[in-house]
Amino acid sequence: MVTITKAAIARGRRFEPKWVQWLRTVGRTAEKVPKAGMKDESDTVSPFQGGFYIMENKSPGGLSNVDLLTYFKQAEVQAGQWAERRGIDSASVIPVVVIEDHKSRKGPANAIVCIRAGQAFGADPSSPGALRR
Repeated sequence: MVTITKAAIARGRRFEPKWVQWLRTVGRTAEKVPKAGMKDESDTVSPFQGGFYIMENKSPGGLSNVDLLTYFKQAEVQAGQWAERRGIDSASVIPVVVIEDHKSRKGPANAIVCIRAGQAFGADPSSPGALRR
């Protein structure tokens, strides 16, 4: 398990508005999610037809410091809390982990985006969040 440092938290907070701005420049609606205390609801959100991508943004300082399973469990819990607070069906909420590759210095377009395979490539191509060709 990787220890999250204050520096990593600060990098993540700086990355969130850059990520939202980048999503907007590529034509997606996106916003930063306000902190919600003990029941945190992730970092950023972007709607798509039929649902929402609820994104946990990380900037670990180097890709060798990534603890993806821990990040993803956090994203799943927080996506559920986001949906619950808004009375939204959790099936329409797709948790996503966005990892900044800040060492490449190429900005948010170079971030690594992680999503569960079943949600990305599910059997039903019309399912919420399904990646399309």
